[in-house]
Amino acid sequence: MQSKIKKKICIITDINGIYGFGHFTRMKFIANKLSSFYDFIFSSINNESELFSKLNLNIETCKFDEIKKLAPYLIIVDSREIDKKYIKRLKKISPVIIVDSVGEERNFADIVIEMLPNLDNSDLVNIKPFLATILNLNIKPRYDSEAPILVYLGFNNDLKNKAFEIISKIENKKFVFIESQKESENIISKKFSPDIFENPYSAVITYFGLTAFECIEAKIPVILLSPTKYHNDLGKKCCDIFFNLGFFEDINIEEAFDKINNFLFDFDLQNEYKENSKNIDTEKSIERIKIIIDNIENFKNIKCDFCKSKNIEIKNRNGESNLYKCKKCNTLFRKYFLPVSTDYSSKYFIEDYKNQYGKTYEEDEENLKSLAKNRLEIIKKIKPAGKILDLGSAMGFFLKEASLNGYETEGIEISEYAANYCVNNLNLNVHNISLLDFEYKEKEYDIITAWYVLEHICDFDKLLKNILFSLKDDGILALAMPNGNGISGKFNKNYFKIVPSDHAFETNPKSLDNFFKKYSLKRMHLKNKSVYYNRFCDIFNLKLLKENKTSKNFYDFIAKKYNLGDTFECIYKKIE
Repeated sequence: MQSKIKKKICIITDINGIYGFGHFTRMKFIANKLSSFYDFIFSSINNESELFSKLNLNIETCKFDEIKKLAPYLIIVDSREIDKKYIKRLKKISPVIIVDSVGEERNFADIVIEMLPNLDNSDLVNIKPFLATILNLNIKPRYDSEAPILVYLGFNNDLKNKAFEIISKIENKKFVFIESQKESENIISKKFSPDIFENPYSAVITYFGLTAFECIEAKIPVILLSPTKYHNDLGKKCCDIFFNLGFFEDINIEEAFDKINNFLFDFDLQNEYKENSKNIDTEKSIERIKIIIDNIENFKNIKCDFCKSKNIEIKNRNGESNLYKCKKCNTLFRKYFLPVSTDYSSKYFIEDYKNQYGKTYEEDEENLKSLAKNRLEIIKKIKPAGKILDLGSAMGFFLKEASLNGYETEGIEISEYAANYCVNNLNLNVHNISLLDFEYKEKEYDIITAWYVLEHICDFDKLLKNILFSLKDDGILALAMPNGNGISGKFNKNYFKIVPSDHAFETNPKSLDNFFKKYSLKRMHLKNKSVYYNRFCDIFNLKLLKENKTSKNFYDFIAKKYNLGDTFECIYKKIE
């Protein structure tokens, strides 16, 4: 049997110079871990890089200009800082993931992964530490409470001299000091080599970097002694997992001695730091990286889901997806690289609902029944009788009102809690299953309804085909959804940050009309909802106009005319 051809992944990194070996060894570790799934080829934007000339790296390489001919499935860039022009160029070849980048090139990458904490808490980062932190040593550090303490502080002699003065005062502890110029009764010097972790340690004194994280993952207590103020600022960000002494030039030797000495003999305090670091897990991170790689194909040649335009811009990143806006039809849509998980247990209808609306879903029954009555009044004018299928029935208040109005009702609800309430409390015919897994019957329903449901469906085309298959020839589809091009979507700069992760898209009335035309669905009714004058005043800082009734009435007129409501309800009829 012929083996499956593995997809090619190009890794762009470097060694020595400003990069050292950390970025390369991390990427090589990932490549080795995933070599049974993909073929990895290494490259660098620097054609003179030792990446191409060093003989014992055991990697396949190609020059930067050869990447296009290689046509990789994916490009991963781990070079700390790289000119944005290279990312733009690479994006024309394949999707691009950037790892631990600090520059504006993050604007142009498909996915930005921060494996180690960064001072810049930019919205341009998708994966924050420590969800995908890969710690790359083949020889993993080992903890032994009776072993010496490792001191690894790089090549800054002033830093190492100060460290030596501090630790030489500590009694009843032995130290292994890498590349120290001095030795004492309790301190031995050892040359640097990749196998410094062949022996166990009871603690490590180092600076913020891979070594610190490799040791804390191995449950070895870590003391940070920073060579620069920048390193110290990074250490402060991780003060819950590292015992941070500070910037070495600002440190008083006697005070530092007291702090280190107390820490080394306080095992309860050491255990607190170890417990706080439990989320750092290289093996789980490797699993997440593979899921991301497997899903990255969706990021090539991204088009608007509604009008198929390529004229799009990224508006927000989060830990599962990117949110894009189509410049042609103004639809917002997501591309997911990790599965989004939404808890539809009782918590969704009780705690989560109460946090948003001040009462539980069941406590809000009167308001929800009033909404249902208003919707049914409009539906009855178009379809006064028939069979309704409600997609996403929640706790059944709409279906109950529909049955009281003489309609034959059926529902689909993914939440077991809500579906059971429909069946047991309201005696409704509601199926506990996902919308895409339900077995739809041909031309079964006169009316299909979906109240704030469709925007949660990633495979909307598939669901729509099921809806059309199940609607009778003159059937209607009634729905409500957020308006991604309402007053907030148009003008509130913070709106894109608060679009829920499980909203696969947020379209608008005009875009939806054009999209549904292709499926022979004609709009019969439209009502702008969530037309909030106060929200308009807040967005444009018009506090003095908030109580002006003339301005409010004028805004309401304009908002309804130009579909500026933050949500909308509409009805479409199936036509031949």
